[in-house]
Amino acid sequence: MNVWSQGLKTVAIVVGVKGISGIALGILALSMANHDVRPWAESLLAFIHLHADGSIAHWLMGMADKVNHHREEVAFVGFSYGAFKLVEAIGLWHEKRWAEWLIVLSTILCFMPIEIYELWVKVTPFKIGLIMLNVAIVAFMAMVLKHAPHPQPTSRPSSP
Repeated sequence: MNVWSQGLKTVAIVVGVKGISGIALGILALSMANHDVRPWAESLLAFIHLHADGSIAHWLMGMADKVNHHREEVAFVGFSYGAFKLVEAIGLWHEKRWAEWLIVLSTILCFMPIEIYELWVKVTPFKIGLIMLNVAIVAFMAMVLKHAPHPQPTSRPSSP
């Protein structure tokens, strides 16, 4: 296995984890259909020993309030994002050229503008880390597209 293949497998795993996280968010949103999410979020904060006045705690409680009012939308976005990322991950794992292009274009055109906007609204270490991760993925994928050897499509014999 060459360095390009190893790198693609690593990116596929990272993207797959993002996909599984999206699916988990969708499942969580639907499973809490008849419950207030806020007490669950407070329990999570206590369990991981986060101070209630910290920025992560405020973010988590804000998300809990949003989930309480928009469960179906949160579930739809989670499932859609998760499915999209899993398709990308499977394509990358199998070293498909379309998956390489898909991850570059979707990250640059769809996901990074949202992340930049969110960073503009409020700078957090998590948001900075997420953008750095995505920039690294796009840079690597651009190198793969430019330099990695790809099998040439075989020509089909023409019909008489």
